[in-house]
Amino acid sequence: MHIVKKKEVSLFLQAAESFDTDVAELERLSRQIQEMEFEKDSDFNRAQKLMGHFTATSIRVGEGVKTLAQELDASRIRAERAAEVVAERAMDFKKRQDEISVMLERFQALGKMARELTEEISEMKKASDESGDRPLLTNYLPSLDARMGLLLDEAKRLKVDSGAAHLKTLEQNSDSLSQSLASARRLLKNLESESAVRTGSL
Repeated sequence: MHIVKKKEVSLFLQAAESFDTDVAELERLSRQIQEMEFEKDSDFNRAQKLMGHFTATSIRVGEGVKTLAQELDASRIRAERAAEVVAERAMDFKKRQDEISVMLERFQALGKMARELTEEISEMKKASDESGDRPLLTNYLPSLDARMGLLLDEAKRLKVDSGAAHLKTLEQNSDSLSQSLASARRLLKNLESESAVRTGSL
């Protein structure tokens, strides 16, 4: 059977409860003294006891105020320390968030450039096929290959950087993009070779 441990009462709460009890007792004694008639000797004796009790309770209330103030200050210090820890972690979180944002922006920009280059290659090939102007494509392919190489290098760097930053998903996506770019570059080189052969045969 699981036993739930009773939560330890803080010193601040103990001081507050004790102070509240003493103040309540002080008010009770005050009402009793106020209602006394002082007509009999016994009334004077009882009044004397109540006055003594009231004085002692007043002293405890004064001490309680000091204790409560001390515990309140100690609680304030604890709260400030907790806030400092959270502030430091918030800075770490912000730094990590910024690092992830930069990585994602790099990946998004790389993906966009890869799509644009792929579309450009497709349009250039289509224009060359439709016009029959093979030299147009042949002369343009080396430039496309160089740009594709730059994108491939950046994808590989991003894979390494995201791996070092422990961004597993981004690392995998960067690797997939690297493989796609490498495959596209191989096709581009084949296209360049075929185009060169056809141009040389004309």
